[in-house]
Amino acid sequence: MSDVLVNIEEGKLRGITGKNHAGETIYEFHGIPYAKPPVNELRFRPPVLAEPWEGIKDATKPGEPSVALDLITLEQIGSEDCLSLNVYTKNLPGEGSEKKPVMVFIHGGALVVGSSRRQSYGPELLLLEDVVLVTLNYRLGLLGFLSVDDPSLGATGNAGLKDQSMALRWVQRNIKYFNGDPNNVTLFGESAGSGSVHAHILSPMSKGLFHKAILQSGCCLNSWFWGRKNNAREIVEAMGLQAETEAEAVRILRNAPVNDIFKAQNKFRDVLFECLVPLERRPFSAVIEVPNPEAFLSENPVDIIKKGTYNHVPIIFGYNDKEGLLIELEVLARNNIDSAARKLDLKCLIPFESDVDNDEDILQITRQLQPIYSSDSNSRQYDEYTDGNFMIGILESTRLHKLTTTAPIYLYRGSISTELNFLKRMMNKIDEPGCGHADELGYLFRTELSPVIEPNSIEERSMKNFVTLWTNFARFGDPTPDERLSIIWHPVDDADNLKLLNIDRILEYREVPEKESCFKMSSVFVTIKEGKLRGTTGQNHAGEPIYEFHGIAYAKPPVNELRFRPPVPVDPWEGTKDATEPGIASVSPNIVTFAQEGSEDCLVLNVYTKNLPGESTEKKPVMAYIHGGGLVLGSSSRKSYGPEYLLLEDIVLVTLNYRLGLLGFFSVDDPSLGATGNAGLKDQSMALRWIQRNIKYFNGDPNNVTIFGESSGSGSVHAHILSPMSKGLFHKAILQSGCCLNSWFWGRKNNAREIVEAMGLQAKTESEAVSILRAAQVDDIFMAQQKIRDILFDCLIPLERRPFSAVVEAPNPEAFLSENPVDIIKKGTYNHVPIIIGYNDKEGMINDFGVLVRQAVDSAQFDLKWLIPFESDVTNEADILEITRQLQPLYLSGSNSRHHDEYTDSNFMIGILESARLHKITTKTPIYIYRVSISTELNFLKRMMKNLHEPGCAHADELGYLFGREKAPVIAPDSLEERAMRNFVTLWTNFARFGNPTPDDRLSIIWHPVDDADNLKLLNIDEELEFKEIPERERFAVWRTILEKWPHVEYH
Repeated sequence: MSDVLVNIEEGKLRGITGKNHAGETIYEFHGIPYAKPPVNELRFRPPVLAEPWEGIKDATKPGEPSVALDLITLEQIGSEDCLSLNVYTKNLPGEGSEKKPVMVFIHGGALVVGSSRRQSYGPELLLLEDVVLVTLNYRLGLLGFLSVDDPSLGATGNAGLKDQSMALRWVQRNIKYFNGDPNNVTLFGESAGSGSVHAHILSPMSKGLFHKAILQSGCCLNSWFWGRKNNAREIVEAMGLQAETEAEAVRILRNAPVNDIFKAQNKFRDVLFECLVPLERRPFSAVIEVPNPEAFLSENPVDIIKKGTYNHVPIIFGYNDKEGLLIELEVLARNNIDSAARKLDLKCLIPFESDVDNDEDILQITRQLQPIYSSDSNSRQYDEYTDGNFMIGILESTRLHKLTTTAPIYLYRGSISTELNFLKRMMNKIDEPGCGHADELGYLFRTELSPVIEPNSIEERSMKNFVTLWTNFARFGDPTPDERLSIIWHPVDDADNLKLLNIDRILEYREVPEKESCFKMSSVFVTIKEGKLRGTTGQNHAGEPIYEFHGIAYAKPPVNELRFRPPVPVDPWEGTKDATEPGIASVSPNIVTFAQEGSEDCLVLNVYTKNLPGESTEKKPVMAYIHGGGLVLGSSSRKSYGPEYLLLEDIVLVTLNYRLGLLGFFSVDDPSLGATGNAGLKDQSMALRWIQRNIKYFNGDPNNVTIFGESSGSGSVHAHILSPMSKGLFHKAILQSGCCLNSWFWGRKNNAREIVEAMGLQAKTESEAVSILRAAQVDDIFMAQQKIRDILFDCLIPLERRPFSAVVEAPNPEAFLSENPVDIIKKGTYNHVPIIIGYNDKEGMINDFGVLVRQAVDSAQFDLKWLIPFESDVTNEADILEITRQLQPLYLSGSNSRHHDEYTDSNFMIGILESARLHKITTKTPIYIYRVSISTELNFLKRMMKNLHEPGCAHADELGYLFGREKAPVIAPDSLEERAMRNFVTLWTNFARFGNPTPDDRLSIIWHPVDDADNLKLLNIDEELEFKEIPERERFAVWRTILEKWPHVEYH
């Protein structure tokens, strides 16, 4: 950094140069005194103008903050010589003739902590725009807000606010020397800084010193802003001394060492550190002074506003939707009782200014408040603290000002949540929904906690939204004077019907959500065959808007007599059905705890699209995704299968739920019982029929539907290829790590009586058992299911059929599959569509996950005979020995000690490659094979298991490159992760659009379809794409020899 010199009214300053977020040069001047040090006789008094100096004053280093408490260590920091400010500018006079808008920021900290230090309020972001930024320190706590009524003692209060006003006078005198316009000054602040800004609006002392104001999460109608008066003797007593009068006490305090002052201050209970409960005035904060010539405020703020005797300037007021998250910081900093354990008494929310002390009045108020805060999602009482300490006062201030001014008033609400949220980042609570108190600071200032803001990320786009809005207002008095942000933020036009700009990932002008039952995001309406839907808007990975519709019913709830039966189409509805919240998953075990979750009313799907009819005339390719989970767990939850990546391309994405476990795959042969099996697969087929009827209303092309899935979802896709029930419902298919030739896909039949016995009951016949199961409570069904051993949770050992999975049904009119899948493929009696089929090189790592969550059999106990598919019906010991002797040499590598290769081959790769080979023999449609070996931060399963250091690509790892996920890492622009993600998305969506994954040179490679069933080649997807022979071809050749001698025959 190089030095730079500026002459101001008081003397010459040496500053330094820095850089803004874009790397442009800015000039920085730190620690400029705007008033004399308020020490000795000046302690507690209004500030005195700084005297001129000789020579050059160093302004390259930060000034000292006020004496205050460090919020983390709870130790004393700072100095009384604290009245300094910082100036940041892109130009100095002579470089640009036009003076620039000035923005003066007042830091928060409840008037007792904080400072203007660059580490907390760096200029990098705001100085992307051509403004001059000023940040300032002022006196805090007892030193800044001691108050006694006797004016002769020179301590009537609000010294810290008077310091701020003095700084504004300094700006009027000197800002022109930094190329700032003294006639265009915007005052802004956050929390107590925002309350201070409001106080300057109301104070005659600051009249004419600023021209616009932005209030972020604080105002003079928030109880916590106000303090007590005439407590000087109480303070002296806390020091272990005595004073008979306030005058004597002030003299003692003025002469006391500052360390003693600080220690005395810390002995006082401050409701700021009692979870902001507004039960009482705080010991050292703003006050209404006794009238005197040096008073900053000497009237009730509500009276001032109602009379209109304040500084009429354009104002932005605002709050964040989860201000109450601040309670967690108090818990962390002070080790208070945990907010989840404390039971807030609603009477604590009653402002002390209301002077309510009658028990009947208190009871009436709390009865009115009780229904507002009864939501289970509000167990930590964030909403109460948001409302009681911030939102209500802010909205009331807005309303009252609107009644008495003609100057424009704008209102906002922050609900955004990204890596930039300041408070949540500080508290390691980034995953909490909503926008906490002070969270918006991360979008306006560079802080020491700020993450790297990647180009084109949601963080960068959101930051630029804030910066543009704030600096537009500073420049024009209008935050949206043009179409730069594609929205108009209107000023309040009706005091009784407030509207605001909701600042989330998308900007939305709307009514106050907390005023009535509104939606967190923009609503959008679509009418389908069954009725009208209300959806919502979101964003893809590039920040482009998308439309989202969640939890759309495609079939009736399969309950009571419909349990186990094929799905029945949903009935039409009247009115508008809410499609803004996710549907419920099927009853199933939680993947980690194995506790029951979900509901039988689960037959729902989600639709994501970039355009709706009318916005684009061309219908788009549809991609319908079937989730995995062994047909016993999982769901289409947006948290697991978000559309952000795939909707970078112009497709329509559908994800769906279906019945799982016993409810979805219970099977008895007697067709009259209505439970021949595969109900979950029939649900999927019903969802595909829904797509044929309705996808055009979402701008999707019903004549270009690609079904794709992973693991058992991939096996399901293969089953749809083979099933006559799904004929004509889709046109292409992608199979990711699963197929009908994988043993684990198949289940048992005619085990109804076994299930009933697991419930502690008896049934003489399958018919009686089915009746019992159909009438049973769903909780009892789930408990019975969990008692029956499932090899899915024993390291995928293919020793036996699984209890509840796909079956080859007895032939009947409602059958989904009633033939051996190998026979269907060999006869060619299936749905001939283009296919992508593939596997990951280390699928077998899922064995580690089985051990991790279920403490299944240790891999050290492994026996090669476990790999023999049960469908091959090998029971002779000599045959078993021969097979294991052939397999033994394939898996001797020391790097394979956990048997990943064995599980990769037997449970996934061999069946997948054999499927591709058999299909190639009987179809003319293209078949593409892939193998994934990439390993980055996006690998899903390895990330979940915390073993990203392992080489290779595990089962389900590729999902991290296709779907946004709740805990997915940030994808940095131009990173390996982004390039790999875009490779996957391009290949998959090209195939959906054209039936060819590489129709052009976009990826600089050609992925050829299989042209020789006996010499399979594939696309290897790693950091680079490579078309090559199968790396495991020697292992596959041995397995093929085994399968030719012991073929798949036993599916019934």
